Amino acid sequence: GSLGGALLDLELLATTGEINANECHYCLDCQVTYYSDRRCAPLIERRLKREKRARERAAIPLMQVKSKPPSQGLDSPAARNEKPTGEDTP
Repeated sequence: GSLGGALLDLELLATTGEINANECHYCLDCQVTYYSDRRCAPLIERRLKREKRARERAAIPLMQVKSKPPSQGLDSPAARNEKPTGEDTP
């Protein structure tokens, strides 16, 4: 059966996350709590920090950079301030 919040009442789990083997009832709830980022205090703290960083990153607006067409690149006559040759003009 699940002991739920009673794990800390039985002093089975220390507030730092260590398991007190002397209080063991072999239910393995301590293992579930130990690896849960919803029930283990140190893991909860890590999860909250990770979620906060993700929210902060998501709040940064991104701009789309448009590239110039190949004819407007650095090697084009327009970029060199030259008149186009007769090949490109009708």
